[in-house]
Amino acid sequence: MESLSLRPAGRNPSLHFEPELGGCSALILDSDNTSRSILAAQLRDFGFSEIVQQSRIHHARETLELRRFDVLLCAQYFGADSPTGQDLLDDLRRDALLPFSTVFIMVTTEASYAKVEQAAESALDGYLLKPHSAASLVQRLLAARRRKQELADIFSALEAQDLPVAITQCLQRYESRGVFWLYSARLGAELLLRTAQYEPARALYQSVVTATGEPWARAGVARALLSTGQYAKATQALQELTQDIPEYADAFDVLGRAQLKLGQLEDAMDSYRRANALTPSSIARLQRLGMLAYYLGDAAEAERLLDQATHLGQDSRSYDYQTLALLALLRTAQGNWAGVQRCREVAHAMLRKSPETVRLQRVGLLVEAVALLHQHALPEALIIARKLAAALAQADFDFDLACNLLSLLSLLANENASRDENADLVRQLGHRYCTSDATTALLLAAARAHEPYVQLIRQCNEHLLAVSEQAMKLHLQGDFRGAIDGFLSLAEQYLNARLFEAANQLFLRHERELPVAQDYRNAIQALRERAGVARARPGFGDSQGRPPAGVMLRISAPLPEAMSNW
Repeated sequence: MESLSLRPAGRNPSLHFEPELGGCSALILDSDNTSRSILAAQLRDFGFSEIVQQSRIHHARETLELRRFDVLLCAQYFGADSPTGQDLLDDLRRDALLPFSTVFIMVTTEASYAKVEQAAESALDGYLLKPHSAASLVQRLLAARRRKQELADIFSALEAQDLPVAITQCLQRYESRGVFWLYSARLGAELLLRTAQYEPARALYQSVVTATGEPWARAGVARALLSTGQYAKATQALQELTQDIPEYADAFDVLGRAQLKLGQLEDAMDSYRRANALTPSSIARLQRLGMLAYYLGDAAEAERLLDQATHLGQDSRSYDYQTLALLALLRTAQGNWAGVQRCREVAHAMLRKSPETVRLQRVGLLVEAVALLHQHALPEALIIARKLAAALAQADFDFDLACNLLSLLSLLANENASRDENADLVRQLGHRYCTSDATTALLLAAARAHEPYVQLIRQCNEHLLAVSEQAMKLHLQGDFRGAIDGFLSLAEQYLNARLFEAANQLFLRHERELPVAQDYRNAIQALRERAGVARARPGFGDSQGRPPAGVMLRISAPLPEAMSNW
C-alpha cells in the first residue's frame, strides 16, 4: 500500500522545526505502516514540505526513476523474499538514479552497528536504529544535509566518476581547513588509494595523524604501506595502533591482513579473533575468522563461525559465498550429510534470488558436487569438477575458486575418481597460485584430503622458486633485459602473479634503459589482464563491503589491497 502526502494542511507546532529543512522533500520507504507514519509526522514537524510514503522497493525505484528527493529514509529489511534496502541502494547507485546530493539514511531494527555498517559506509550518510527519537533523526538529517551542501563539488565529481577532480577538491579543502576538512581528507586519501597513488595517500594520512592523531588515519598509513609491499613496517605501525586503542576493531582487521602477507597465519588468526570479539555480530569478521580457522585445520571453530555467519548474513550484501563453500567442504569431511544438505538448500535459495551471479554459480556447483559425493554419484561429481576447471581459462577465475576446485579434486581422488588424470590440473593450480608462503600454505590446506596432491603443490612451489632464482641471476649479472624476458616468459607460461610482479618491478627499475619500453609496457598490461593478477589472493570475506578502516565508495577504481602482491 502506498500513500502520497503533499504539503499537509496542518502541522503540529513543535520545537523540532528546523529552518534548514524547510521546503525539503523526502521519500519514506518502509513496509511497516506505523514506522512510516511516525517518520512522516516527524519530518513534517522538522519543516519538510513534501513527503512520499511507499511500502515496496520496486515502487520506490519506479518513483526514483522519475524524480529526485532531498532525503530518502529506507528500511533495511522487507521480508525474506524481498530485496533489502542495501540492494536498492546498490541498484540506484549503479544505474545513476540516486545522486550524491540525496541524503540516504538506512533505518533498521538491528541494535548493532556491525549489521548496518555496510549500508552506513556505502551511503556515506548514516543509519537510524529503531526505536528512534525525533532528536536523533533530526541530528542525522542536519549533519548529512550540511555535509552534502558543503561538499557538493566533490560529490558531483564522484557522481561523474571524475576522480582526479574529486581528489583535487578534497585536497584543497583539507589544505585550506575548510568546512568538513577532516572528512575531505579521509575521502581524498581513500580516493588516492583507489587510484594506486600510494605515496600521496600515505603522506595525506600521515599529515592527518600529525594534525589530529585520528585512528583511521594511522590505519590508513598502514594500508598505504601494505599496498606498496612494506608489510613489516605496516605490521609494526598497526601493532602500535592496537596497543594504543585496543577497542579499534578495524585496526585488527588490517593487522591480520599484514600478518597474512608475511605468512604469519597464527598471528593473523589472533588478530582476527580480537576483531571478532569486539564486534561478535559482524558478518565480515565472522567470515574472515572462520575462513582462516578452516585453512589452519581448526574444523570445530571454523564450522561454528561459518555457520553463524551464514545464519546471520546469508541475505546480507556482506555475505561472501565462499563462506558457504567452505562450510559444505567442512561438513563433507565430517560425513555430515544433513549439514551438507542444508548448505545445498541455502545455495539453491541464493541462486533463485541472484541467478546471474557468476561467483555464486560456481559455489553452487561446488556444493552440488560434494552433495553428490555423499550420494556416491562420482560420475556426476566429476562432470561438475570439469565445469569448474574449465573456468581456469577465464580472467575472473580467482584464488578462492582454485582452493575449492583443489579440495573437490582431492575428495574425488580419495574415491579413486580420475586421480592420475586430475594430477595435471592440480599442478596447473599450484603453478598459478603458489605466489607466496601464505598462499602456498592455503593451497596445501585445501588439498589435505589427499596427501599425494599435497606433495604436488609443494613441488610446484619449489619449482617456481628455482626458476625465479635462475631469472634473478641474470639480473645480478647485469642482464636486466634477459631477466625481465625470463620472468615474463615464465609468468605467461604459469599465469603466476609472483612472476608477473617480479617482471614488472624489474621493468619499472630499468624502464629508461630499455630501447623498447613501450613494447614491454604493452606486454605487461596484456598479461595483467589475462592472468587476473588482482584475483591471485585469498579473499577472506573481503570480496564484499568496504575495506577495513576505509570508506566504501561506489566508484570503478579497484581496492588498493587487490593490487598487492601475494
